[in-house]
Amino acid sequence: MPRREAFVMEEKGPAPRILRALVLPVIALTLIGVTVAVAVHMAESFLLHDRRFAFLLPPVPGEPSTLAVAGLGRTEEETIRRVFRTDAGKSVYEIPLADRRKGVEQLDWVRQATIARRWPNRIEVYVSERQPAAFVQLLAARGRYRTSFIDAEGYLMPVQERDRKRYELPTLFGVREDQKPEERALRVRQMQRFYRQARQSGLVIPEVHLEKLENLKCRVKLGDRSYLLLMGKEDFAFNLDRFRQHLPEIERRMPDAAVLDLRIRDTITASDGGSDGE
Repeated sequence: MPRREAFVMEEKGPAPRILRALVLPVIALTLIGVTVAVAVHMAESFLLHDRRFAFLLPPVPGEPSTLAVAGLGRTEEETIRRVFRTDAGKSVYEIPLADRRKGVEQLDWVRQATIARRWPNRIEVYVSERQPAAFVQLLAARGRYRTSFIDAEGYLMPVQERDRKRYELPTLFGVREDQKPEERALRVRQMQRFYRQARQSGLVIPEVHLEKLENLKCRVKLGDRSYLLLMGKEDFAFNLDRFRQHLPEIERRMPDAAVLDLRIRDTITASDGGSDGE
């Protein structure tokens, strides 16, 4: 019978030990990563498909819904519902809140919106609306004008028939739809600056013209008469005071005057209504 010999391989050097030290943690981390990924997938699948998380938004208002809206004044709740219409029946987990916030903020009267997800299936919307600063006259088709609101940030909002009586606001001229909101906002701020200075005059000033920022014009009503005053870009309170002081003389010397230029500090130039003074 042939003789068999056993051989034992001995490890030589530190390489095998280092290899084991590197491989074992990698295997452990891989197993942990796989376990976490499976758990996340299962949790996400649960959130997406379990009916307890389904967003309820029936097509008929008044039926049970999990959309809650607060802060509305001029904005109709139905317009908010339309932003979320495509989400009906979905899990609240998959509703893109950032996109829906942008959609709500594109509505006419909405200045800012906050949207929150409330588990298990509720979406809450809080709206901060724009506050009108003035009426504006915008050029429409065939040379006609239409009335709109404007706020302090230069954004335009639609006007309804009842708004003329509901809001006691001046009318701002010189605003156009093709202007950027920032350009329109400059005119609103100049108008507001003017009215702060005009507050002490006691005059009725229903409209301001700001076709040119450097030359504010205002319409002053005195009984059945009105004057268009050219005010420049500063010293509004001083110029209004000059107007009041010299009005009796103006009425006596030029009874047909309708436009008064107050831009030169020591001079008042009067003309009839056939010119705007420019």
